[in-house]
Amino acid sequence: MGINNTNTAFRDLTREWQVLVRSPRAARALAEWAAVEPALAGLASLADLQAHRSNEILAALLRIGDDLALRAFLQAMLPGLVGVTRLGLDREWIGHGRAWRHPNELNAQLLELTWAWTARHAGNPPGWPASCLVGHLVHTITYEAKLDRRHRGHVTNFELVDHDRVGDASAERTGVVGAMQLVCDAVEAGALPLSYAQIIYSIRIRRDGYQEWSDRTGRSVDALKQVCRRAEAKLVPFIEQAA
Repeated sequence: MGINNTNTAFRDLTREWQVLVRSPRAARALAEWAAVEPALAGLASLADLQAHRSNEILAALLRIGDDLALRAFLQAMLPGLVGVTRLGLDREWIGHGRAWRHPNELNAQLLELTWAWTARHAGNPPGWPASCLVGHLVHTITYEAKLDRRHRGHVTNFELVDHDRVGDASAERTGVVGAMQLVCDAVEAGALPLSYAQIIYSIRIRRDGYQEWSDRTGRSVDALKQVCRRAEAKLVPFIEQAA
């Protein structure tokens, strides 16, 4: 899968940015910023940001910390986010049965993590903003990928259905029934909340994508993954009993 086909959200942000940097608002903001942040005085317009994204400029944008400055910081960091997505692809953390079903799911989570990181550091940037952010993103997704793999080791018997492969229809039906029964048993025993059961049924049994459910419910992909992990942990005793 080529990286150029995996970063739709990043391309959308770039198209938005190309319009924004030509606006009077961007010109006014840059003039105001340059008056208080000398590192930004060398930029003729915000369109020059990608070619001059030095450590000093990135730190200045975070120190300013308003919505447009943080959006400019995000735009400057998009190549770094693309690199993290490439890392996920190279390490095979993305795909069916993996921590992220599609690169778009990882992209969405990276953007969410980046916005949270910039909000946390607005007004008080770390010494090396680009390195700190990319390091934070790599650490977070590496941890999630390892956690996902560890949980999958515990719930192998639950993951009985693969809708991306054509197999024996009878075996597939048996797998669905078995997985659904485990969920029902856990709900009836009071071990699994009904809301968890609905999400794990849709994502783990029906194989709906995280992003699809995020769009439907308004919950972040990261939050949905945490729900699935908590649900799977609650299912472990029922899986072991059925094994």
